[in-house]
Amino acid sequence: MSGTTEKVSVRLAPSLVWVALATAALALLWSVADIWRGRTATRAIEDPNGDLQARPPVEAPPGTPLFQNVLSVEDAVFHNGIWFVLDIVGSRVHRLASDGTLLGSFGRKGRGPGEFRGPPTAIGLRGDTIIVTEHGVNYYHLYSLEGVPIEERLLRLDACLVPQILDVASVSMDLLFLVTCTQADMRVESRVLLETEDGFIRTVARRLPARDGPVVVDAFTPPLLSAHPDGFVFGSSKEECLSVHNAEGEMLESVCHDWWLTPMTPPRALVNEMEAALAGRLDVEWVLPDRFFPFVAVFVTTDEKWIYRVLASEHPESYDLVVPGTGERIPSIPRARYVFAHGESVLAGWEDIEGTRIAIYPQEDH
Repeated sequence: MSGTTEKVSVRLAPSLVWVALATAALALLWSVADIWRGRTATRAIEDPNGDLQARPPVEAPPGTPLFQNVLSVEDAVFHNGIWFVLDIVGSRVHRLASDGTLLGSFGRKGRGPGEFRGPPTAIGLRGDTIIVTEHGVNYYHLYSLEGVPIEERLLRLDACLVPQILDVASVSMDLLFLVTCTQADMRVESRVLLETEDGFIRTVARRLPARDGPVVVDAFTPPLLSAHPDGFVFGSSKEECLSVHNAEGEMLESVCHDWWLTPMTPPRALVNEMEAALAGRLDVEWVLPDRFFPFVAVFVTTDEKWIYRVLASEHPESYDLVVPGTGERIPSIPRARYVFAHGESVLAGWEDIEGTRIAIYPQEDH
């Protein structure tokens, strides 16, 4: 797909009608998403009667260091021997050396330079600059590698009632944004935007919703973005394949996982809660996805080895790292609540009542 320019000029303020529509759409989307996040936080499972029950988190290996000031590890990036860990519960970014030493933290709740007004959602890297986004907004923060605030930028999106940045990734010195654009009728378009070093922004990939038929409300299988040596990976866990694009947005190949990974159906009780949250939207005919593949992230190394972060069904809300082929987990990496892979390092984390236990493992050739 060839790139299309994303306008960055300032637009006129929307009318009160559009503001009301945006507010209503946001409230509905967040109510559905909050159900999923709440279930994730309690590590819910489905019993034979279709009810969700809380289960204690999977335990860390004996001797795993405890970090009391790290409350969560929802996202992480690796750069020159340092892991930058995004803690959405604590609204902080923590810097960990490859040996597990905590080097310091930056960011906090607030309205000052480098502070988060809402929960941070994703962390990325461009050169020697750290990028952090926030939930429900289309601006992002830039920091030095030491955590010094550089600036805050607004990512402008045309023809979009409710814009939201979901993820970030880097391609050389350019920055990729995965965004969703929700309209008043609840139809959601997914876009990948490329921001070059000089600040020029353009759309390089997009997935349009169906114009006819019911709206697909997809709170538990959001679109996925990952860096790739030749560009980026774009897709969703409800689809049988992921697409690889170059930096210009041209599709290079389709990488499928339906031949080794078994799809799952959403827990019945979770579906019931989502249906209840959407019941008041009488002006929209909607459906929920009936199946999805149980992975939430993909990591592609510089030598193009694919690694999937796959839900461990026997240990709900814990994950394995799996290399396609046999579909077997990487044996040297224990099952964990949080797990992120880089070409030379893997970070794994486990929830603890006093904080988070974190271990860092060398990435071996499997």
